[in-house]
Formats: sequence, C-alpha cells, structure tokens
Amino acid sequence: MNLFIQIIKYSLESIFFIIFLLIFKIFSLELARKIGIFISVFLGKYTNANKVIKKNLIIAFPNETDEWHVKTIKEIWINFGKIIAEYAHIKKLSNKNNKKIYIPDNMHSRNFFNEENKNILVSAHSSNWEIPGIACRTKSNNISGIVREPNNPFIKLVLSRIRRENSVKCYEK
Repeated sequence: MNLFIQIIKYSLESIFFIIFLLIFKIFSLELARKIGIFISVFLGKYTNANKVIKKNLIIAFPNETDEWHVKTIKEIWINFGKIIAEYAHIKKLSNKNNKKIYIPDNMHSRNFFNEENKNILVSAHSSNWEIPGIACRTKSNNISGIVREPNNPFIKLVLSRIRRENSVKCYEK
C-alpha cells in the first residue's frame, strides 16, 4: 500500500477509534456495548476484514451452510462491537472492587500466583481479550502477557496506554 494512503488510512481509523471511545465513555457500559454492537454489525460488513473473515470461515468450515457463515460473521461483529465499547470502560472493569472479574481463591490459583513458581497461562482469544490480564493483575503485578498489537500504530499507542494502566505488562509477539 502506498505510504501516503496508509498514513491517511491509519489517521482516519485512529480518529474514529478515539471518537468512538469518547462516545462510549459517555454512556453506561451496557448502553455502550449496545451502541458498539450496532455500529460494528452495520459497518463491519463493508470492511476488508469482513471479506477475510468470510473467506477463512469457508476454508475452515466448508461443510457449513451459507446461513451458518452469515450468522457466525454477525456474531463476530457483535463480539467486536462489545469489546471496542468496553475499552472506554476498562478502568471500571479493572477496578479491584469489581466483583464480575476475579480469580477464585483455590489451590490452583494460589499455586499459579505463588511468586516462587514460574508459570505460563494460555488464554483463549474469545470475548474481551483484555479480561484475563485484568483478572491476573488483581492477584499480582509480576505477570506479563504476549499480545498481537494492532497494525495501526496510532491505535497501538492508545491500547498500549490502556493496557499499561489497567492490565498486565504486555510484550508484542
């Protein structure tokens, strides 16, 4: 892609991302999620990412029906809309008094968070991928994550700051 076009594209994406974060912050978490879902479902189908999702679903699930692919793509955009909206409320989600995000106190968690042990936590990339890091930070500041950063360097800066303030220390893969 032409460097000039890429700079314009990344700049516009970043402006929209920041505007949406500011809008989502105005509303409650629940309403922000609904707005995020509406926006991502409506706009997602017009993106290049939608074409990639569809192509990959057909490759991965060739025996599924077109209706299944359409439904799955919509669910992907619903999930994405929720996640983007939640970034505006990440400070509230990461609050140690938040009773919705926690690590149960049991022998497994005590063993994992024992400072003498070296462990690897593998997390699924489902729903909000920031939640495992937020949950781990409630137990220890001595945990790091490996993440795939966004392609857009401006959005990467914003997300890096959000992660640094509310989640575990992250390293780019």
